[in-house]
Amino acid sequence: DKSYLFGDLNNDGKYTAADSMFIRLIVAEMDKPEQNINYTAADVNGDGKCTAADVMYIRRLVAELISPEELPVNMQ
Repeated sequence: DKSYLFGDLNNDGKYTAADSMFIRLIVAEMDKPEQNINYTAADVNGDGKCTAADVMYIRRLVAELISPEELPVNMQ
């Protein structure tokens, strides 16, 4: 069992603008180490890294354009 939800970067059990902000900071390499961010949950397309594609998916998740059940997205 995994103890996190894909896309829920701050582990609060919700998909919010905060998750979207955190993924953008990660991709821009501006994340702050003092923040408790789940990097595993940030990789929503399952490619092993945090990229602009993950930003797109998390923004769609927050906007409820995709459902949590669709994650992780396997792009291979």
